[in-house]
Amino acid sequence: MKTISVVILTLILVGCAGSPAWRSMRISSTESEARINNEKIMNLNIGQSRQEVLEVMGMPAKREVYQLGNQSVIEFLFYRTSGWSGTDWGDKDYQFTPLAFENNKLVGWGRNYYDNIVRASIEIKTK
Repeated sequence: MKTISVVILTLILVGCAGSPAWRSMRISSTESEARINNEKIMNLNIGQSRQEVLEVMGMPAKREVYQLGNQSVIEFLFYRTSGWSGTDWGDKDYQFTPLAFENNKLVGWGRNYYDNIVRASIEIKTK
């Protein structure tokens, strides 16, 4: 009975979020997801429909939408393209690549593209 209790307690502690075993599994999982998404992104082309991109990429990790003044709406879908590391674990913005859609068409992707659109959105709102 004592052996069973020790085994159960060990399994509980190893499975807890934040434990070394949990972090190691999460690092491996995020690295694998990033590798797969990076491979998928290489198959994207400007002008693809939102639906075509979702068929290639699958569901995004998160989504943001911006309206540029009275102009069009830009939607960003974010996909993990960098995993956790041994020293830097936890989700960070830089670990996700944004894909930009205007009128349900892929118009660009990448952190620089995203930063320029968001900056433009802020500038329009402050004018």
